[in-house]
Amino acid sequence: LKPCVETRLMVTQAMEAYATVTGDWDGVEIVTDENGKNVTRGRCWDDYFWYPPACRDRPSKCVIFFTGGSGWNLEETMQKATAWNMPLGPAVAKTWGDFTRLPLQIDSTFYWWVPDPTFLSLDPVEITFPPFDRTAHLRGDKRTSPTALSVDKLVSQDLQTLAPEAHQLVRGMVMDLEAVNDMLRDQKKSGNSSRDVACRWLQGHEDVWKPWLPDPTRCFSGFGLYHQPSGSFVMDR
Repeated sequence: LKPCVETRLMVTQAMEAYATVTGDWDGVEIVTDENGKNVTRGRCWDDYFWYPPACRDRPSKCVIFFTGGSGWNLEETMQKATAWNMPLGPAVAKTWGDFTRLPLQIDSTFYWWVPDPTFLSLDPVEITFPPFDRTAHLRGDKRTSPTALSVDKLVSQDLQTLAPEAHQLVRGMVMDLEAVNDMLRDQKKSGNSSRDVACRWLQGHEDVWKPWLPDPTRCFSGFGLYHQPSGSFVMDR
């Protein structure tokens, strides 16, 4: 694990926001930095952990929340743990390898994003909070859920003009997260390439992808409708 002094517990703005939003000034400390200025730091226990009020008196009751980097989602988790009386003790993994390994070895909660295969084998369940409050988040109050991020399809700006059928195919593609997770599990188990896994999924799910295909009788602007048997263009379908 990273010691507290290498994490976002040392970021004054984040820790002041935590204490202001939750009122838990016991969870932070005011110290004098090397320039003689008073700064707010997250209080550190056992050199590596921050404990919320729910388990501060008995750290053995805390459930570890593993995160990485310098503390992804650290202050948000601190706010939520205190606001909703959750015994979550954040700890920051020292390396990326540690971050991907520790939740597999220790019963815990952890920071994650999807789609991603790293922790799929755990079949994790998302902890839910009250719906996203944009106004609150803008003022540093992160006790509600974060805003949902969409996974978007991006194409060249002139694809619709140059290849309307390809554009229509991409536009029609709709795939739920579980389908993506199934392919990620398949790849993790088989060790096959992304191409082979995608091909296998397509072969087994024609009912899903067939509606994505553009109508072959639809005539796009600038293109004619061609009748192949007669070798001629036609005026209607």
